[in-house]
Amino acid sequence: MIAFGQTRRQMIVVSAVLVADISVTVGIAVVTVSMPVAVIMIVIGAVIVVTIVLVVTVAIALGDGDGARQRQHQQRT
Repeated sequence: MIAFGQTRRQMIVVSAVLVADISVTVGIAVVTVSMPVAVIMIVIGAVIVVTIVLVVTVAIALGDGDGARQRQHQQRT
C-alpha cells in the first residue's frame, strides 16, 4: 500500500522493487523446474549409452564364441 504523503519517486521505487521481486521469483521457479528435467534427460541418456555398450559387448562375445567353437572343431578334424 502506498500512503497518501509519498512522492512520485517513492512510488516508482516501490513498483520497481515489486517487479524485481516477481522476476527473481519467476527465475527461481524456472531453474527449480528445469533442473529435474535436465537430470532426468542425463539419466535417460546414460541408460541408453549403457544399454548400447552392453548389447555390443554381448554381440561381440557371442560372435567370438561361435568362431572359437568353429576353430576348435577344425583343429580336431
